[in-house]
Amino acid sequence: MGGRFSRRRNEPSPPPTTKGGEAPPPAAQGSEAKQTASGWPEVRSRVCEQKRQKYEGDDPDSDVLPPFKLAPDEEPGKFYYGVRIVTGSQAGAGTDDTDIYITLTGSKASTGKVGISGWLKVLKGDFKRRTFDDLVIESEDDLGHVLVVTIGNDRERLLEMASPWYVDFTVVHDFQTSLNEQFPVYYWIGDGDYVTCTAHTNTEKEVADNPVLLYQREAQVARRQEKYRWMPLPDLGLPSAIDDEHKTDAIHAHIPPDERFDRVKDLDFTGDALKAAAALGIESEIVSLDSLHGYEELATTMGTPELEIYLTDRWVSDVEFGRQMLNAVNPVVIQKVTTLPLTNFPVTNDMVQGSLHGSGTLEEQMEAGRVYLCDMKVMDGLPFRDGYYSSAPLCLLYVNGNDQLVPIAIQLKQKPGEDNPIFLPTDGRIDWLLAKIYYQCAHGQFHQISTHYLSCHAAMEVYGMGTMRNLPSPHPIFKLLHPHFR
Repeated sequence: MGGRFSRRRNEPSPPPTTKGGEAPPPAAQGSEAKQTASGWPEVRSRVCEQKRQKYEGDDPDSDVLPPFKLAPDEEPGKFYYGVRIVTGSQAGAGTDDTDIYITLTGSKASTGKVGISGWLKVLKGDFKRRTFDDLVIESEDDLGHVLVVTIGNDRERLLEMASPWYVDFTVVHDFQTSLNEQFPVYYWIGDGDYVTCTAHTNTEKEVADNPVLLYQREAQVARRQEKYRWMPLPDLGLPSAIDDEHKTDAIHAHIPPDERFDRVKDLDFTGDALKAAAALGIESEIVSLDSLHGYEELATTMGTPELEIYLTDRWVSDVEFGRQMLNAVNPVVIQKVTTLPLTNFPVTNDMVQGSLHGSGTLEEQMEAGRVYLCDMKVMDGLPFRDGYYSSAPLCLLYVNGNDQLVPIAIQLKQKPGEDNPIFLPTDGRIDWLLAKIYYQCAHGQFHQISTHYLSCHAAMEVYGMGTMRNLPSPHPIFKLLHPHFR
């Protein structure tokens, strides 16, 4: 961002401190008085120019966005600061709120709250998704080196019209020194909310030596710890998680907007479902899939006979069972088997010889790397709600002569015994089908409990919560990890 002013100020004066030598709270956090309790004077400021533009792509970067072109008409005795605010690309990132403000806090003074939205600006399309807004703030006094940017929303919602606003980052251009600095935000700003940011170029030593920067970071972390409540779950034997104990409505209003599922992800899921339905040629209303009849009804809406056969007949076949094992959500449980006997799964060569179709013994097929096992032992002994049950099965799989993965033996419990037979494809059709259904039900439970929840959500949530509760936004580790939590 370039500026046309080159007037140089003296070196910024040291940030003000309280009597005890500690940094005071940022002036941007509340007072409208001319002299704030923090010791910073608030100088009269206003927006004198503003312009909106769109950007392409999902991850805007200050290096690829067009240069800042707004330039104020110079007025003697006034100081000018260019600000670029980049709204995120996520669904619902923009806002129509009319009480958006910004505060620039420098080493000498603060602008106080400067309104940057209003009905006219909203009608013109400011702060929309995938846009950046350039504006020029005119100040009656020198702010010094801009250290902290605060963006907030003063709206008190009377009607259900407001929506949180996601800001990626801001860039501040000091027209007096031609200095540009980027301030990372990465935050959903809701009603009555605000976010404070410092420049991403600050080093650890600069922060440690500057009480203003140090206070901002400590205050941001303290505020996040209030919003991101940590809830131990020792009684359930589960990892700790974000506090969901006090939820009040369907959208989990107590959870920070950054972490809410419903807004962005639900829109994405809905969009993907509609695209998939369109691709499959489904034009009628989506039917309920809580029964086999529902699947048959869905099949009649498909445009090709292949899909109808797939849904109505093919699902019972061993080939389809194996295809689902490989192509569904949890293929990582499939493990190669190299030796027999299996201690808790006493399958013999005689049992499965008919499924090998003369290709040799079971031991020979193991040596050739064509035999695999899925073991749901983690399900053994798990408590379930009254009236519900899950098996803890084992399933032996074989790659046949057509290179198709098919099941050749299923045992529904972990401990062999007379009440725990090994089911085979040569058994009655219903017996074998029920064994496969029981296995698939247990596999689905295993995926949700272990692979999905414990290995994904529970493991990642610890890092996500730790990052949000302990690292300020400008921290390099925060910036490295945060994109993976969005």
